[in-house]
Formats: sequence, C-alpha cells, structure tokens
Amino acid sequence: NVKISDPVLHGMLLSRKGYFPAYHMNHASWISIALDGSVPMSEILEFLSESFLATAGKEERASLEGPKNWLFPAAFHVADPRHFFDDRKEITWTQSARVREQDQVFLYAGVPISCILYRCKVTAADLPADEKMRESFSNGKMMVLRLLQRYPEDAFPRELLKRDYGIVSVRGPRYVPEELFCALCGCGNRDAEI
Repeated sequence: NVKISDPVLHGMLLSRKGYFPAYHMNHASWISIALDGSVPMSEILEFLSESFLATAGKEERASLEGPKNWLFPAAFHVADPRHFFDDRKEITWTQSARVREQDQVFLYAGVPISCILYRCKVTAADLPADEKMRESFSNGKMMVLRLLQRYPEDAFPRELLKRDYGIVSVRGPRYVPEELFCALCGCGNRDAEI
C-alpha cells in the first residue's frame, strides 16, 4: 500500500493494470500495487519513496526532499510542442501540486510524434493561474520552465521509453526513473545548460 496525495495521479493509476484501491486504507489517497511483475520495480520504488515522504514527519521530509525529476505530457490539441521554445527560453506551464522550484521537467510530446522533446528547470512555482486556467486545471497554479536542453524527435521516442524504461504512457506528471534520467542528461550532468 502506498499513499498517493495527488488525486489526478491516484485516479489515473487505478485505471492501470497492477493498481487497486488500498485494502483497509482510505481509498481517496491510498492504493495497493501488485507485486506480480505487472508494475515495473522502478515505478514501485518511486511510489514507495513518495509515500514515505507523504507520511514522514516534518524533520524526516526536510532531510530527504530535494529537487525531483518529472515527466510531463504536452498535448498537440493545445499547441504544437515542437515550437514551445522557438522564440523564448522560458514558458509558463500548469503545475502539479508536488512540483517545486529547482525541479527538472522533461516535456513529452504526445501523438503524433510521441517523444521527449525538452529538458527544463522550474525557475518559479506556485504562481497563481488566471481565471480561465483555474476552471480547467484543478490545482490552479502555474510554474515557469527554463529550457536546458532540446532533444531530436528520434532520441527518446515512445517505443524506446516503453521497451527500455517501462514507461507505457505519459498521461499526467510522473517521476523520471533514474536510468532514464541518466540517459536524458548524459550520465547525470544535471546542471549542463544549452
């Protein structure tokens, strides 16, 4: 059983194979993960880590929390993600409740290209959204993303993410597995900027 504080992620996980409402726990914020191989071990470890942070005391959390690495979807029905940074180094983006300043966000462009396009750093978080954004996005907060790296469309396609890193789909914000992070950053060069 793991605690999932983000209600959007919680609902999304329950629709996937290997995730169930938690037995004897609050079904609104806890889920059970099958240990039968249907969920990749790297994903289970990420959720265990996050669950520990969500239930740890204030001092424990402060000592364990640090910048995180996120994979965020970018849908074509809003705008063509290939042009997000054509004329600027920073963009404003809807923010998941758990994202903080200094975290890194990798933007995944959905169909029709289905690949990771950008590596960004969160330079500002918890900014208020305008009224229209608050209506369509439950958290109602925005963040500023600064471009660190642009990837060719064939560098991290969906097939590679599925085959090598167990990422079947990117429907909402999720942590980046350590192995994928290393590949995306050239073996851990976290601060290299373009």
